[in-house]
Order: sequence, then C-alpha cells, then structure tokens
Amino acid sequence: MSIETVKFRGRHISKAALAVLITGGISVILLIVMCIMASIRPEVPLFFGLMAMIAVVVSIFGLIISVLATKERDIYTSVPIAGMIVNGIALLLYVIIYFMGIV
Repeated sequence: MSIETVKFRGRHISKAALAVLITGGISVILLIVMCIMASIRPEVPLFFGLMAMIAVVVSIFGLIISVLATKERDIYTSVPIAGMIVNGIALLLYVIIYFMGIV
C-alpha cells in the first residue's frame, strides 16, 4: 500500500459550533443593548423583557449544541469551547440582570 492510496482526513471547523458562536455573540450584544436602553428609559416596556427571554433561550440552546459539537470527530475544538464560553456569559449576564431588577 503506497502513501497515495491513504487518504488523511484533516480537521475542520464545525458549522454548528460556528453558528452557535455567532448567535451567542448576538445574544450578549442584545442583552447589553437591552441594559443600556433600560437605563436610559425609566419605564421598561414589555419588548425589553421579550428581547431578554429570546436571548436566554438562544443561549441555552447554544450551550447544549456547543457541548454536542465538542463530541464531533475531526474538528477544531476551540470554536465549540468559545461558543460555550460566550453562551455561558450571556446566560450569566441575564441572571445578573434579572436579580438587579432591570428586566
């Protein structure tokens, strides 16, 4: 068997992990914008609470998908781990916002 007949599989970036990383970043940005807007306006409309709940649901799904993405074969694990970190920050930010009473 020669070296030409052996096919080496290279690592790749998981598409699911990349999508989760992007949506986690959007969740964090959405929560920060929501906090800034809530601090500017004394009365908080229902829309801000809805934005925060959507961001939390997206970050919870992001955490689950990131954990599942780390178990894929032949991928770079840095992207799923970064997705876990970003979505964990979004979830932690929401908990802090919730206990502060902004939402």
